[in-house]
Amino acid sequence: KKLKKKGFIIISQDEEAGYIQPSYENFSDQRHGNGEAFDFIDYFLCWGKRDHAFLSNKYKNKKCNFVDCGSPRLDLYKKKFKIGRQYLLKNSINKNYILVSLNFLCFYFRSFSERISLEADRLGDNYNRYAEEFIKREAETLYLLEKYISLIKFLSQKFPNKTIVVRPHPNFEVDRFKKITKDFPKNVQIISNGHLSEAIKNCELLIQNSCSSAIEAILANKKVISYCLDNQKYFVSDFVNHFGRKCNSEAEII
Repeated sequence: KKLKKKGFIIISQDEEAGYIQPSYENFSDQRHGNGEAFDFIDYFLCWGKRDHAFLSNKYKNKKCNFVDCGSPRLDLYKKKFKIGRQYLLKNSINKNYILVSLNFLCFYFRSFSERISLEADRLGDNYNRYAEEFIKREAETLYLLEKYISLIKFLSQKFPNKTIVVRPHPNFEVDRFKKITKDFPKNVQIISNGHLSEAIKNCELLIQNSCSSAIEAILANKKVISYCLDNQKYFVSDFVNHFGRKCNSEAEII
């Protein structure tokens, strides 16, 4: 409100636009709530036709202008955008490593109790519609994290001469995560610095689960493996995972 009173024009874009979730309506309910933020945003930059059509219709009474323009996050993978060796030099690694993306909720800066309390406040009467999903999704990510830690150790033993780079989500409590992974072998490095595009463009292979990094890796012409649970239901994006070779066991990955 203070910025608007001072004459600022506010332009916003969602970091992932909800394309990970099959239902944009559910995503919008959880992300935008009653749309109060759109009372202050002048231009909201949409990723594509789906979010543009939905938001333009749902919030047609808002003054916000919804613009279908795509995302510069994906533009970074156009050939004209080159990257140097800074990422490799800073982290003392060579190109063509195995990149493992960790986007699981359990090590986010905000604890589960804080996150679910905020959701309850924000969603109000709609909270019960999503309560079961929130709780079971959190539980599923705990199991996924354990599976991925096991996978990383497995790969490090199978490929002792290969560097394995673990890329935590920007919301990860990296220092806390390192405390439970002290026994990672020397060829495993947890690297959170730099831009995701640098990590992807320098890797040979990406291993992920329901992470937007899969689409970015495909745009960078990298191989992608979607390492998933057999009956994964709550923390899952079939759309994202179909971009990679789907594996349900460590042996399948080799």
